[in-house]
Amino acid sequence: MSDGETMQWLNDEKFVIHKMSDKWEDVGGVYIFAQFDREYWFADYVGETESFAEHLPNHERWPDAVRCGSTHVHTLVVDDKTSRRSLGEQLIQRYRPPMNTPEPSPI
Repeated sequence: MSDGETMQWLNDEKFVIHKMSDKWEDVGGVYIFAQFDREYWFADYVGETESFAEHLPNHERWPDAVRCGSTHVHTLVVDDKTSRRSLGEQLIQRYRPPMNTPEPSPI
């Protein structure tokens, strides 16, 4: 899978596939830390931000995502904050990324 390609996660929304080391634009959107396993992409973490350029280069969860197996970041530019939040919630609900899913509380 080469960088710059796209992946359709929900509806007709095509996320662009990046490496974390890519240069990030100062635009808002939704992102997915993802890993590829033979034929399929798997979401490890879903987030949303007002600026990819400000938030992604030093993202506090990226080291954890790498430990989970993430190798790439999928992004979709979404200008409206409410729309970003809604799409992020839909992605989390559908794909249940392990880093977004709360740990069960001990009994």
